[in-house]
Amino acid sequence: MPLPSYEEAVRGQSVIMLVVTYLSVSSLAACCQVSKEWYEEVNPILWGDPIRIIAEMNRPFSRIIMFMKKWVEVAATRAVHTLDAVTTLDFRPMVALQYIAEHQQNYQIYENVMTVPWVFAHTKRFPNLRFINVSGLRMQEGATPFWQDGDIARPIQILTLSLRGLRMSPNTVPAMEAFLNVFYLDISYTPNFPDFTRVYSAVEWPNLRVIKLRGVSLTDRTIPRPLLFRLWSLDVRDNLLTDQTVDMLLETCISIPLSAPSTSFPPPDENLFDFVPPYMRDPPTQEIYSRAAIVPLRPDDEEKFTSYLRTNGNLLQHHRPVLDESDPLIRQTGLTHLYISGNKLSSLGVQTLFRRTNRLQLLDVGSVRAVPPQYYNLPYHTPLSQPNTVRFLSSSIALRLEILRVHHSVITYTPTFLPSSLASRQQISTQHLHAMETDFARDQARHWTAFSPLDNFRLRELTLTGVPTKSFGPVLCRLREFLALCAKQERILAAARAGATHRRSPEVLSGLRVLRLEFVDVAVERGGVAVGGFASVSGDRDADVFLEESRGDFSFFDEAPSVAGPVAALEASRRRVLEEAARVRGPCLVDVVAGLKEFRDTAVLRWGGRLELVFPGRG
Repeated sequence: MPLPSYEEAVRGQSVIMLVVTYLSVSSLAACCQVSKEWYEEVNPILWGDPIRIIAEMNRPFSRIIMFMKKWVEVAATRAVHTLDAVTTLDFRPMVALQYIAEHQQNYQIYENVMTVPWVFAHTKRFPNLRFINVSGLRMQEGATPFWQDGDIARPIQILTLSLRGLRMSPNTVPAMEAFLNVFYLDISYTPNFPDFTRVYSAVEWPNLRVIKLRGVSLTDRTIPRPLLFRLWSLDVRDNLLTDQTVDMLLETCISIPLSAPSTSFPPPDENLFDFVPPYMRDPPTQEIYSRAAIVPLRPDDEEKFTSYLRTNGNLLQHHRPVLDESDPLIRQTGLTHLYISGNKLSSLGVQTLFRRTNRLQLLDVGSVRAVPPQYYNLPYHTPLSQPNTVRFLSSSIALRLEILRVHHSVITYTPTFLPSSLASRQQISTQHLHAMETDFARDQARHWTAFSPLDNFRLRELTLTGVPTKSFGPVLCRLREFLALCAKQERILAAARAGATHRRSPEVLSGLRVLRLEFVDVAVERGGVAVGGFASVSGDRDADVFLEESRGDFSFFDEAPSVAGPVAALEASRRRVLEEAARVRGPCLVDVVAGLKEFRDTAVLRWGGRLELVFPGRG
């Protein structure tokens, strides 16, 4: 954890709160015994999230059983301060212990005890419980996990609830009064029961703003529309949705487009600065304030969302709302965060989304089918590309877009051809890689221009999907050119930041700070075709391996001696074959990762952002 700044130390939290974040559990317990003031400050830190602390102790599973059982047996008057301090029960640290060798045996013993109904049965005594995460725990067949309507002792209101991966049924839908004010709901990867749409459409969650419906086999007809009206973040990745869902979202939960703000900067500079809020003489109405006001990028992952509520929310005073109506987290702005990759969308659906709304701040579309497909005529293969979409990514159209995940063709022009065989969908054949990078990419370059970071200075995180690990040259060259443009954008913003020295000057945008490349393996053939950038000489795999190993033999001399004998003849033959292959077949395959690393090491104007590489099966 970084040390606090001077402003945080002086104007922020108390001195005690600045210190306790660096203390161990035993030290926190000792701090509670110093004085009443220290007790009131430290006790919520010690007991706010007890599962996280217990998971770091010895014998964590037996300790968690004793901890939960204790609060049922002890009198409430004896531990009222401790019971009131518990606001979070997150069992993910306990579930993660099953992958550690020393805890695997004990986890198998206690996993039948630590079930979801057992957790909720032992949480009735925590009145200030606000955040629950039981993802990974077991759900007993036919059991009702939540509190019964007749239970008097139970938490007053739950704000975030994660049931990820549980076996759901109509009885497990959190519809009681304690869940009425839930802000964040995650039911991803829960098996879809027959009445899923009807049951979830009948539940009333007026404060629901973030919902995760990833991998629940949703179709265009089964998505529960009543849940979408007040959302600003929706995650429907890895389902069965088509372009019809895009039209439904535009009609249901995406507000009218924003009008382009007027600025006093000349056209070249107006895209470098953040928007200045318009002056209003009279306070705006709630409808205008909710729909027309521009909000900052809000956190929608569970950790950051919970942290925001802890910092800015009213968690202990039950007679007051958790957040003010003006808080960005609860403001009804329509969808600004949309995760819709891994479905059956086409490039036309993505273009429709960009064309009809400019409110999206985060968009994840991933790799989609290219339409019309006749531009990519390759039998028994599915083309993945995003043609004619770059014009919608400019700052004049995508006014608020800050985070984007899209196919790499918006930069490289190169499509991805996946074979119809499901067994080989994780790799690209070298048989078609050269055509993808030359013929198809050249045809696309005649119709539209590749995306450049100079087109949108607001975009600060870009993820490119389907990048091949090998290249005949064009993909690697275009990625290098994009990195060079990122460095140019960085210099332009630095110059604008140096000129905006007045205290009332608008904020200069950060520009692209993260470029993430998600790679797809290239199925490199072994019979005479390039293997890792080198061609086979004799067709004998053992001879090729011997040659490759002999090239790195150890030497005691300052200069390597000349190679003699059969190895020298084989090396000379290899060079002749490579030269002939380069003349007849064109350039050989090169490693994209190695080429990017070399470019980053040798670039004169180095981009200061973060380049992240994600490989198949490695996350």
